[in-house]
Amino acid sequence: MAKKDDDRILAIRQKANEARQQQKRAEVRRKAFLQIGVIVAVLVVVGGIVFAVVAINRASQEVVTPEASATVTVGESTDVPLEVGEGAVRVGSADAPTTVAIYEDFSCPHCQDYEAIIGDTLVELVASGDAAVEYHPINIVTDYGVRAGSVATCVAVHEPESWLGVHSGLFTVHDSSTDAWSYEQFATFLDGQGIGGEELLECVESGRYANWIEQNTREALDSGVTGTPTVYINGEKAETLPTAEELQATVAELAG
Repeated sequence: MAKKDDDRILAIRQKANEARQQQKRAEVRRKAFLQIGVIVAVLVVVGGIVFAVVAINRASQEVVTPEASATVTVGESTDVPLEVGEGAVRVGSADAPTTVAIYEDFSCPHCQDYEAIIGDTLVELVASGDAAVEYHPINIVTDYGVRAGSVATCVAVHEPESWLGVHSGLFTVHDSSTDAWSYEQFATFLDGQGIGGEELLECVESGRYANWIEQNTREALDSGVTGTPTVYINGEKAETLPTAEELQATVAELAG
């Protein structure tokens, strides 16, 4: 009788032990599934973050190419075409016998000086019909060149009649105190010149054409431009920067 009781108690203990072992295995499986779930969830979140970062980087590197054409008044009353595209702002008649291409950086002190020397002469040549000028905004010196280049392009697209004045003004206003201007400060500068409008200000404050300026820079350097300012006359690189008088003489000669 005692042996049967012992066997029964042993069997009960064995079943209880087996039940505990099964419960432990189930608990291990449950924890494993939870851990896998957490890992998958983390991977999904990380993947989403990576995708978002990549998307943002792609957006920040996207080049928005400006395209615009208009008729603007130069000199006292001469109407000429202004076109934006192909890495430049082009001002002047399509059939002008001379095309002057100038690669410039709004942050370049030499460009600032050269604009002061030759800027009015370029406008006079455009007004005469003897020359068209292609202004190629690139950046060599400081980030002011990128920001000011983007701002000037926004003006060329949205308020082309003001472009020549803004182009000159962005050189004039540049110094150590304005070199770090934000896009909002450029917008304030334009507002002070009576230049504004919702689309223009949105373009300015977003830095819409900053990547276009950087693309222009890479392409210019690849094409052989080694510094700013650099001048080409009918596709031929000027070995030295022409003075206003020299440029007038060259244009007159080409005009016959």
